[in-house]
Formats: sequence, C-alpha cells, structure tokens
Amino acid sequence: MKKTYLTLLILLLISSGTQAWSQSSSLSLVGANGFPGLPVVSRIYLDHTVACEAFSFGVSHDPSKLTVTGLQNGFYLVGANLGGVSPEFLMMEFNPINGGGFIVGCLIDLTEPINPLMAGLNQEIVIVTYSVAATATPGSTPLQFSDTLHEPAVEILVVMNGLEYIPTVEDGSIIILTDCNGNGVQDSADIASGNSSDCDLDGVPDECGFAPGQADCDQDGTPDICEPDCDLDGIADSCAIANSQVPDCDLNGIPDSCDIAAGGDQDGDGVLDACENDPFWRGDCNSSGGLDLADAIASLYFLFGLPNLVSCIDSCDVNDSGAVDIADTVYFLGGLFSNGPLPLAPFPNCGEDPTADLLGCASFPVTCP
Repeated sequence: MKKTYLTLLILLLISSGTQAWSQSSSLSLVGANGFPGLPVVSRIYLDHTVACEAFSFGVSHDPSKLTVTGLQNGFYLVGANLGGVSPEFLMMEFNPINGGGFIVGCLIDLTEPINPLMAGLNQEIVIVTYSVAATATPGSTPLQFSDTLHEPAVEILVVMNGLEYIPTVEDGSIIILTDCNGNGVQDSADIASGNSSDCDLDGVPDECGFAPGQADCDQDGTPDICEPDCDLDGIADSCAIANSQVPDCDLNGIPDSCDIAAGGDQDGDGVLDACENDPFWRGDCNSSGGLDLADAIASLYFLFGLPNLVSCIDSCDVNDSGAVDIADTVYFLGGLFSNGPLPLAPFPNCGEDPTADLLGCASFPVTCP
C-alpha cells in the first residue's frame, strides 16, 4: 500500500512539474525603418503555450528621437478576427510617469464563462505609431520592455490559468535613416536608383546641398565638379568662357569646340556656323537669288525638320526677330502677296545682319543681287 501511495505521489509531482514547465510565454517587439519627421510603426507580439487571461507591460524609448502618437489593438485583440478576443478591460497610456514610453494593461474576460486568448505564437497584440523627430540623427534607437514606467510601476506579466508568469522578452529598435528630400526613400537608395544625383560624391542628394569647401570658380553655389565641362579640360565651361580661356562666339554658354563637335560646323571651315556672317539677302531663304513662294516653303521645311536647302539661317529670319519661326513665313507671304512690309535689312541690297543675334549665315552660295 505504501508503495502504491509513493508511486501516485511521484506521478503527481511529475505532472505538476510538467505543467509548470509547459506554461511559458514571451513578448517581442518588432521595429522598423523610419525617417526624420515621418511616422513609423512598431508591433508587439505575444507567444504563450496555454490560454492567457491577462497581461501587462511597459515599453520605453528615447523621447528625444521618438514620440508615441498612436496605440491600437493588434489583430488578436479584435474579437471579429479569427482567433481574436475583445478585452473587457484594456488600458493603453502613452504618457506614463517616470520616463518616455507607454504602458499596457489587459484583462481578457471578467465574467463567467471566461473566454481567454487561446494559446498561440506570434499573436499581434499592440500596434504602436511613433513620430520620428525631425532632428533625429541617423542610427538605431532602442525600444525596450520596461517594468519601471508609471507610478506604481506597471509590471511585465502574463497570466495563464490564473497564475502570474514573467515572460521572456525580446526588445526591438527603430532604425533612423537619412531622407533629406523628404520623399520617404533613404538618400543612398535615391542615389543608387538614379532618382537623385550626387555629383560631388558626398553621399547626399544634390537637391539637398553640396559638401562645403569645394572649388566654385564662378561662385554660383554649385561646385566646379558639378558644372558642365564639355571639353574635359578640367575647368568648368562657365569659368573658362568668363576668363576667355575658350571662345563662345554665339554666347550660348557652351565652348565653340563643343558646339562644333555636336555638328555646328556644317560647311567644315572650322568656324561655328551660327557665328559666321557672310553677306546675304534677307528673305531669300533657299539662297536661289530671288524672292518667291519657294522661299516660304523652304522656311517651313526648315522649321519642321524636313529636308531643306537652307544654308544661311539668317536669311530666313525675315522680320529680324533673332529667331526663325512661323511668324517669318507669315511676314514674308504678307509682303509677297498682300502689300505687307518687306523683309528688313539686309534688303533690298545684300549685306551683313545689322542686328546682333545668335543666328548666322554659314553660306550664301549665290551672288548677292
């Protein structure tokens, strides 16, 4: 008989020990990446091996970098969700005494029959929204479970089968990234994708500024390394032109050598066509030696990029506006058929353009009248 009682006692002790060991729980914080001046969301998860009737905890953060702006029920604290419950008492406070953070206290059910939160893993219980300070420096800022917040302090506890347990905890963090242009994309990713340029290679998108102390020959706020240097002479084009180191006869801010390399010397004489000023007869757009309807057609062909015989662009600028456009065709036809004004000088005699502009006359192949 004594042997039987001893066996039963051992079995009871083993059973009791197994139950205590099996009732385990843990809380975990999952952070996220955030940007200065923007919101970021963290989530808290509960693991528990048996039904849970209540829990409480606090979470601290660095108030100089983060501010809690919202606390809401996670998926498993919404009764309408599969496996979820609607707590009868849920306190979430983000202005606790004794430091920056928030506290949570939850009683699942206070009336019979008790309907606890069933055992499970990775049960989302709280969703936290933080605002990242605009002045926050890049790097990791911790989110830590705490039992020192508020007065009296809120303990870190999980209640299962009517017994209190101290859960294991896994802290988290918010990784603050740099986003100087405020587009929600890390600066390095903006640069890598080509959405932002970084001409001075300082790791900061150019729209946010340039690294200080770099050479800036024209003092326009843009470093020389970021200025155009089409002839690759190591000097920003704007400065080379301003210091008369390279010619810019058409005053377009581009060295003549680069304009010529881009096809600006159609007659191959080494002089930029726009800067040549051969004598011409204004209105004789096709350089035929006469003024007729064919000149208006040549002008239109030139305007719309069609094959044309225009070798002296200035001759098509009938109204001497400094540009060839549809107004020149209208002006020319008016003078030709409607007693409108005739082309401006040089007309009726051949000569050079008396008005300085960016047009040129590369070649006027006929004898001037």
